[in-house]
Amino acid sequence: MESIKNIIVPIDFSEDTEAILKAANNFGQMFDSKIHLVNFFEISHDVKHKHPKKAVLGHEEELR
Repeated sequence: MESIKNIIVPIDFSEDTEAILKAANNFGQMFDSKIHLVNFFEISHDVKHKHPKKAVLGHEEELR
C-alpha cells in the first residue's frame, strides 16, 4: 500500500474538533503521516494589508 505523507485537517474550533483531531491522528499513525491543521477566518474590512505578517487592525477591531 502506498504511504500518505501529509494529511490536511480543517478545523473550526467547534465541539466536533476534538473528535476530528483524534480521528485524523489515528489515521495518520497508520501511515506515519504528518498532520497539518488549517483554520480559515474572515478578515475584517478594517485590516489594512501592508504585508501578510504585518496586517494592521483598525482601532475598533480586535483580533479573535
